[in-house]
Amino acid sequence: MTHPYTDEPPMIAIIGLMSGTSVDAVDAALIITNGIRFSRLGQNLNLPWPEAMRKEIFAIMDNPEKLNQPDIKATAERHIASHHAKAVMALMEQYDRPVDLIGFHGQTVLHRPDQGLSVQLGSATHLAELTGLPVAAQFRQNDLAHGGEGAPIAPIFHAALMENADITPPVAVANIGGITNLTGIGKHDLIGMDTGPGNAMMDRQMQQRAGISHDHDGQLAASGQINLRYLEQVLTHEWYQRQAPKSLDRVLTERMLASDHLAKMPLADAMASLAEVTAITLAQACKTLKERPERLLLSGGGARNPYLVHRIRHHSPCPVFLCDDLPAGSLINGDFIEAELMGFLAARCLYDMPITFPGTTGVDRPRSGGVICHPPTS
Repeated sequence: MTHPYTDEPPMIAIIGLMSGTSVDAVDAALIITNGIRFSRLGQNLNLPWPEAMRKEIFAIMDNPEKLNQPDIKATAERHIASHHAKAVMALMEQYDRPVDLIGFHGQTVLHRPDQGLSVQLGSATHLAELTGLPVAAQFRQNDLAHGGEGAPIAPIFHAALMENADITPPVAVANIGGITNLTGIGKHDLIGMDTGPGNAMMDRQMQQRAGISHDHDGQLAASGQINLRYLEQVLTHEWYQRQAPKSLDRVLTERMLASDHLAKMPLADAMASLAEVTAITLAQACKTLKERPERLLLSGGGARNPYLVHRIRHHSPCPVFLCDDLPAGSLINGDFIEAELMGFLAARCLYDMPITFPGTTGVDRPRSGGVICHPPTS
């Protein structure tokens, strides 16, 4: 995708940090970028959340009124920043040159774009103090302030990713995390949207009903039967009828999926049915893109679920590949695309470049985003 910049800013080393709605781990990735181009050094790591901290985060997600209790919010902000700082320091130990900046997404606990509200917990100030590095954070707020959904914020990086890999549009990129988001990269358009659930509800079912974190390789789902009555019930929800741009949060997603019918199914059938919702809604979203993609590339945790990928391929209007299937020279690791995204957005924040667009979030015009917190000088 071409860009209008003739005098490019300098390339700098940035660590991007991401913890998604599944709240399984902090992903950290180091890239060299100027917010237009980027290169990888293969320096990535995954730092799982301690169970006590996961429970602390989920308690706020499930009861957002806790955000009105200053002590609870402040404690969570510091805990989240501290865990991210551990990821930064561990990654820096693997790297032998200075890092210039951190791109910090924080932990989304509430997303209500209809109210102009999206909350990512994690103190950027505390993270800067702990690491001694400037931190770019709060990437969604300026978009929300100007009428955007505040999500998804990945499309500009997905476009750079495809250009870096020499993949010619039209192409689509989906990240299947707790929620699934889709970028349509056309010859003339950049489109973004959340499409529906990803792994969040499947993981929640496994945790609540089987006491394990997730359905490994989708093995349980593969043994189950898809419940067509449940599918029909879920897919009639009005959210799926909305036009893009549109976005979801975990709470709304789970409300859309939860029902007595789901609770009474055998767990294997519930997992098969939930995977089918993810696959169908992603395929339906691909069909709405102005320029029909010639291929769909998958990243995120859902791309590691062979059964889910099989069902996406079954429904997709175009051939489906994993980002890891791209040529080795691209060095793409689909597990770390969102962490790399945060590094890329941090550079665009530093250099005052737009990160969201009318076609990706519904914002009024291309808008920059993020604020930079500096470490103490003494």
